[in-house]
Amino acid sequence: SSARTATIITNHPQEVIAELLAQLHRGVSYWEVTGGYTGQKRYLVQTTVTRPQVGEVKQAVARIDPEAFVTIGVSHEAMGAGFSPIPANVQQ
Repeated sequence: SSARTATIITNHPQEVIAELLAQLHRGVSYWEVTGGYTGQKRYLVQTTVTRPQVGEVKQAVARIDPEAFVTIGVSHEAMGAGFSPIPANVQQ
């Protein structure tokens, strides 16, 4: 699969989200999270993009929050808007 899922831990979720939406036109979800080590509230921003868009994600986050923590993972499969259609008939 060419899909990649970016997980971003940031103190600036609204700015990161706005930039990702404007640049990549991909859906973005976010949650308030608590750091296990620091106990501080932060935000987890997640989006799934194509492999060529990974660089744009990194650049956007670096511009907005150089202190963010970012992981990029290979997604086994991505279905829905912007990716493969979700199949109606799925065999078990």
